Amino acid sequence: YDVIVIGAGVMGAATADALCGRGVSTLLLEQFQLGHNRGSSHGDSRIYRFAYEEALYVDMMRQSLAGWLELDQYTAASSKGPHAPLILRTGGLDIARTGGGRLEALTTQLRRNGLPFELLSAAAARER
Repeated sequence: YDVIVIGAGVMGAATADALCGRGVSTLLLEQFQLGHNRGSSHGDSRIYRFAYEEALYVDMMRQSLAGWLELDQYTAASSKGPHAPLILRTGGLDIARTGGGRLEALTTQLRRNGLPFELLSAAAARER
């Protein structure tokens, strides 16, 4: 093998898949049975968000979205029955005090990336 990837969780599996897709001879090893609940990504749901204060994380999320959508198309095409989408876009709610820096950092990143958002007062959030 050219590469051995240790750990078949979401990151290890994605790494091995990308390497194989590039023609690299790859061995993927996992110490536990597939589908175990000992990893950081077990369970039914995850959150995919753009609401980060740091540009690096927003950039990574934007870059990875194409890969997630590609994986969704692949799983839909290989599904033998009804296909539930991997990503269901909903929305999110972040709560922060004004003047503390966090809210300003979030809105800066959202604006920089052309992502839609609303700023609500506490009273407006309660009404919704």
